[in-house]
Amino acid sequence: MTFLGWVQIVLYCAIVLALVQPLGWYMTRVFNGERTFLAPVLRPVETVLYRVAGVDPAREQHWLAYTIAMLFFHVGGFLILYALMRLQTLLPFNPAGQSAVAEDLSFNTAVSFITNTNWQNYGGESTSKASSRRSRWGRSPRRSRSRCSAPTAAVSSTPMPRTRSRIPRRFPTSSR
Repeated sequence: MTFLGWVQIVLYCAIVLALVQPLGWYMTRVFNGERTFLAPVLRPVETVLYRVAGVDPAREQHWLAYTIAMLFFHVGGFLILYALMRLQTLLPFNPAGQSAVAEDLSFNTAVSFITNTNWQNYGGESTSKASSRRSRWGRSPRRSRSRCSAPTAAVSSTPMPRTRSRIPRRFPTSSR
């Protein structure tokens, strides 16, 4: 390995180590529902997204509903990716006139991207067209979405302290 290669590795490790504590503090504040320095910018966006999606931020989602939603998210992504690969001859933006990917290879590729194993058995650009690789529902976004779902599931299943939460109590405490 060259000297420049070693410098890049050392620099990368130094940056990661420098960001661990501040990023950890930020994530802890976000997960506890505390105010962060990005709250003035992101809170209005979050409020709009909640309204559009019909989500009540004060109501927690039951674990079973969350699990079903996560499964639908992945099954839907699998079906869309499989359909993109099988129907790529019929879809627009196919100037090379590439044919559809075989059934077994489409299934294998879609499953590998959903499970984040990314095991591919094809020649990339020679097998699939750009729209099935990079479209909003194609393989590239599916790869990042599967990567993000595991930490999301881990955080959502971890009990969070409710003492400093921004979620208001539903029922007032009665004094006796």
